[in-house]
Amino acid sequence: MRNFAPFRKRSFHNSEEYMQHQKRPLFITILVSILFAGGLINILYAFTGAFASYGMFYPAGLVFLTILFMAALSGIWAMEKWGLWLFPFVLAGRLALDLATGAFHYAALLLLLFFFVFLYFRRRFV
Repeated sequence: MRNFAPFRKRSFHNSEEYMQHQKRPLFITILVSILFAGGLINILYAFTGAFASYGMFYPAGLVFLTILFMAALSGIWAMEKWGLWLFPFVLAGRLALDLATGAFHYAALLLLLFFFVFLYFRRRFV
């Protein structure tokens, strides 16, 4: 029989440790919900033609990065470390895309604030 150890659920030594890792703070729930809704709006807005002035490939790149962004948010929602660490890489890609095409706005830097909030709760991520 093959070893399926990587696919087994995490085992915790006591119920207190389990509750510490499984309990998602309300603040993270609210932030992820707001960012997820913003991601959906961003995808819909990309198909309206509002970003046509930034070039032909900007909307496609924006939608791709937004999908990756939402994947990172789903990892953060599940309190997984991979979501926490995917978030800044997607954010850096988004800022690079915006700077390269001239679509950069300083309001996009507010996403860094969200990352630091998530980083504050990093001990609860499994």
